[in-house]
Amino acid sequence: MPGRAGVLGWLLFAVEMAGAAVLGVLIWYAFSLLWELYPYVAAAAAPIVLAGVVLVSQALRRWRSQEPLSSSAIAALLLVAAFLVVLPAAAVLAGN
Repeated sequence: MPGRAGVLGWLLFAVEMAGAAVLGVLIWYAFSLLWELYPYVAAAAAPIVLAGVVLVSQALRRWRSQEPLSSSAIAALLLVAAFLVVLPAAAVLAGN
């Protein structure tokens, strides 16, 4: 039944994407609050969150397919995570 496996694969992909979107919103909101209330904590937490995003993604990738993330995938993850962590600081600074 290749049709059923394909549908399940797409369903799993949709669930992963929805989970990533929710996690992204939570990171954005958390860093919006941190940059406004505790900027030094936000500055210390930013590299930890960046590393955590890459490490968790790498672990999930190895769990699912036994292949490591490519360097371009790691670069894309770092870019998106950096936006989620740094752009709230710009919004806080623009508001002041």
